[in-house]
Amino acid sequence: MKKILLIAMMVAMATAVWAMGPRPGYKTKVVAHRGYWQTDGSAQNSIRSLVKADSIYCWGSEFDVWMSKDGTLFVNHDPTIGDVEIQKSKAKVVARQRLPNGEPIPTLEQMLKAAVSLPRLQLVCELKPHADEKQEVKAVKKIGDYISVVPDYCNIAESD
Repeated sequence: MKKILLIAMMVAMATAVWAMGPRPGYKTKVVAHRGYWQTDGSAQNSIRSLVKADSIYCWGSEFDVWMSKDGTLFVNHDPTIGDVEIQKSKAKVVARQRLPNGEPIPTLEQMLKAAVSLPRLQLVCELKPHADEKQEVKAVKKIGDYISVVPDYCNIAESD
């Protein structure tokens, strides 16, 4: 009996949502999560994934940011690349690492410079939570400095 009631409620809710239809003036916006990376020659959070997201007319491209021990902001989803932990390593060590498509791990500066040639594409910058709160605060300030000099197509989000 509970299953039947649950199914009936789900059908009623789905019907109500369907009957409402799209909201007038509302257009769905697609954001490529970590860029458009599930395609040949691309990798998560790579410059190529940013360009590829623009090539398929995404509204935006999300990427993740970590700060190295000495203050350089790198774009990578995971806290490590290879066996290198970004937030505990110096920038020169992190910069030697390669993404699966062969590109070097990009810095935030490199990602923003690449985005300048893609003015239609909005950027969604996610600062990953750092182990050291002071380092995280410095990262927020540095990201703010970059965004203040880049056109207003940057959005910032913080992970929980």
